[in-house]
Amino acid sequence: MPIIGICFGFQIAARALGGRCERNPAGWELGVRDCSLTDIGRAVLGTERMRIHQVHRDYVPELPADCHLLGSTIDCRVQGFVRFRSDSPPPDARDLDLHDVGVFAVQGHPEFEPDVVLKIIDVREKAGIIDADLAARSRKFAAEHDDGVAIGAVCLRIMGI
Repeated sequence: MPIIGICFGFQIAARALGGRCERNPAGWELGVRDCSLTDIGRAVLGTERMRIHQVHRDYVPELPADCHLLGSTIDCRVQGFVRFRSDSPPPDARDLDLHDVGVFAVQGHPEFEPDVVLKIIDVREKAGIIDADLAARSRKFAAEHDDGVAIGAVCLRIMGI
């Protein structure tokens, strides 16, 4: 059975595979962010880029061993990774078989919609966790289009559904 990790699950999967998770010196990522994808990222996700809701301050600074980077944002180099059941991906990422993905993990939240992220921003601002300037900037990002449904469909295909 493949493992799917989202946000904290992504961080746990990275640690379980020998990686680290720590506070990001760049600070919070809140709202939709554009992730530039690697060749493997484009092959797995079937798109040129990934737009995904972010709600995190901690990050995975380095790719765990035997994992392949899906993509990066400006503030977070490891936005997602896969680990294949076999020793390595096919030499040409276009020949990739999603059934060979043993671990699929993304830092962002494909399951979130703007209203959820906006509520999280409001609660964290009210609690003093983030300041008003960051909250205002993040609300603009939260309202942008995301690829959550497409990412969810990839998760289902990896699970054989």
